[in-house]
Amino acid sequence: MPSFDVVNKVDMQEITNTVNNASKEILQRYDFRGSNTEVEWDSKTNRILVRTEDEMKMEAVRDILINHATRRKVDVACLDFKDVEAAGGKTLRREVLILEGIEQDIGKRIVKDVKDSKLKMQVSIQGD
Repeated sequence: MPSFDVVNKVDMQEITNTVNNASKEILQRYDFRGSNTEVEWDSKTNRILVRTEDEMKMEAVRDILINHATRRKVDVACLDFKDVEAAGGKTLRREVLILEGIEQDIGKRIVKDVKDSKLKMQVSIQGD
């Protein structure tokens, strides 16, 4: 019996390339000269950590990340930008989580839509 899987996976190599390209652009841009701006990719926890000095630079880094993700054909909906928080001293920190998988309520809605279509199919949700 044939099967069909619906998944939502992000290519982590493209995320790595996005962060590397964004870091290079930050080093070259004039408005970031002399600032202590860092973009780090943690592959174990699937998150990007951004540290910078002020809110304007934080929004500029956000735009750079979105721009480079779009260039690499990564859906920006998988980037979950958390709130900006103080990191001590004059620095700010923001976490960007990489979302993978289909949420439980969306999975249930997919199951309901398939069952409502009256096709001869068995639908199941696997995993958490």
